[in-house]
Amino acid sequence: MPSEKHKLLIDAICKFAIEKYETDAVEWIVCCDKPDCDKPPSILGYRPDFFAISRKGKCIIGEAKTPLDLISERSCGQIKAYIRYLYKKSLAKKEGTVKAVLIIAVPLASIGVARQVVKNVIRKASAKDRIRWHVIEQTGWDSGAARCKNSCQA
Repeated sequence: MPSEKHKLLIDAICKFAIEKYETDAVEWIVCCDKPDCDKPPSILGYRPDFFAISRKGKCIIGEAKTPLDLISERSCGQIKAYIRYLYKKSLAKKEGTVKAVLIIAVPLASIGVARQVVKNVIRKASAKDRIRWHVIEQTGWDSGAARCKNSCQA
């Protein structure tokens, strides 16, 4: 069961995905680790906090991380797995289109560390130009404002 801090971060991912990628539109199937959503599918042995896929093949994976969790070995494994998965999705993209997106949500104080972790993993995977990524923070997000829609079966 996610902690309250973790739930706020998941809400931030849902809201960001809606605002940036319009994941509340009919073309999207969305799963997230919230009571009103179906659970995301397992990806290379890990279950993300947020997963969305559009009818056009765009894929978004979101992961919420608290400060101590961010630097754990398990979290590094998760981020690597998600980047590998998204990299494979990105290979099918046409020039000028984004098919793969990673969103990491952390408390404000952890933004710098989170960016560095993601940059390092993407660089090592040679996926720099293949995956769009965002590190966001939850400060100011209304925990009740983000609702996941168009649920999927895990």
